[in-house]
Amino acid sequence: MNKEQIHICKSLRWKGSQQLRKNPEQLRLALFRNEVQYSCLKTFQVWGPDGNIAAPEKCVCTRKCYKEQKIPLVRVNKRSSTSI
Repeated sequence: MNKEQIHICKSLRWKGSQQLRKNPEQLRLALFRNEVQYSCLKTFQVWGPDGNIAAPEKCVCTRKCYKEQKIPLVRVNKRSSTSI
């Protein structure tokens, strides 16, 4: 069983984040690409309640406002099954 997880702040938001949180592999790719503007659910701004920027690499456990959300990362093996 794969126990890898994505650790992100529950308050971190971006366009499409709710849908992506349901699909861990797509979420991982979206965070890796890092091509969207992030905001904080607590402030509705690009910064958090502590005044620091809201971004996956900045919203970490050392911030007082951080609330961890663990999302299991499920890897799918794309093997084609063929019958003989």
